[in-house]
Amino acid sequence: MAAGSLNMAQAATDQSLRAIFRGAPIRIVAGAASNAPFRVVAAKTIRSWSDLKGKTISVGGLTDVTLYFLRVMARRNGLADQDYDLLYGGGTPNRFAQLASGAVAAAMLTNPVDFSALEQGFVDLGSVPQYLRNWAQNNILVDTRWAQQNRAAVVAFLRAHVKATGYIYDPAHRDDVIAILAKHTRATAQIAAATYDLYVNQQVIARAAGLFEDGIKANFDALVAIGDLAEPPPLTGFIDASFLAQASKQ
Repeated sequence: MAAGSLNMAQAATDQSLRAIFRGAPIRIVAGAASNAPFRVVAAKTIRSWSDLKGKTISVGGLTDVTLYFLRVMARRNGLADQDYDLLYGGGTPNRFAQLASGAVAAAMLTNPVDFSALEQGFVDLGSVPQYLRNWAQNNILVDTRWAQQNRAAVVAFLRAHVKATGYIYDPAHRDDVIAILAKHTRATAQIAAATYDLYVNQQVIARAAGLFEDGIKANFDALVAIGDLAEPPPLTGFIDASFLAQASKQ
């Protein structure tokens, strides 16, 4: 998006904020995921957080938000940062591969891979929402250069997206959504159903594409905590709520 090869995208909040802070011509225009459905999944021999002392844990990367999630969770469970080693694995499928191979004792995973891991007997050590209740994981972004000239297209997309979120949350469509999820993630029907129920029960998908400002501010707090920012800047330079407001009226 920063280079202009994409006009719109859904992206992680922390990455989006970093890009905008550094001058990328993009803005957050709507919410997508108003929760962080990650969990720490451990090897079958691990029974508690204390068992991870001296072990290696897989996260996305040095500046990835999954490292921040791990730090928060581990500290609250009595582990100091120096009590464990890190292995940077990239995305969830790679992190689970590291866990399954025995290269790490635990990994930060998201859905539906985490459900597959638990089904295979790996150990659930807790989920991120238990520790970070206010968190906006993903948002919808626009290239401001393009959006200024194509406002009607942005508004039309957001109108369709709002309708889609309503469809997902309607209990009458549960089976249809689960079938779509199973098809495109190649998950079993059981795991797709568990993922759907989690997303609905924890309100993971932003209803009506709402902007979760407190959750975005929590990302700024994380960037300060990991040293990317000295202090949280005001949100006004990162969000343009006018597109969603227009879409919601029509």
